[in-house]
Amino acid sequence: MGTEYRVLSDELRAPRDDTSAVCADIIWSLVSISKSDKTSLAIDRSKVDEAREILGTRTIAATVDAALDEVIRLGRRRQVLERVRRDGGLGPGPRELRRLRKPS
Repeated sequence: MGTEYRVLSDELRAPRDDTSAVCADIIWSLVSISKSDKTSLAIDRSKVDEAREILGTRTIAATVDAALDEVIRLGRRRQVLERVRRDGGLGPGPRELRRLRKPS
């Protein structure tokens, strides 16, 4: 009887016996738990194609992931701009600068 191999990923293969099968199942479970969630959704393919060109991605999953990263960065930029508007800038204001420049 030859050795049976079980594919763990595209690059990793392990011999299949009782001990290695249990280890392989545990490793496979851990890998699959840590992967991104899969979901179904209705999506406008023309928007995906346009976003794919802009983002330089190749797959729908990569495009959606990159687009979500961009939205998160946009949200952070908006927070900074709101702080600038609210506080009059990023650094200390004129009153705080005068206080900091006074000799102790």
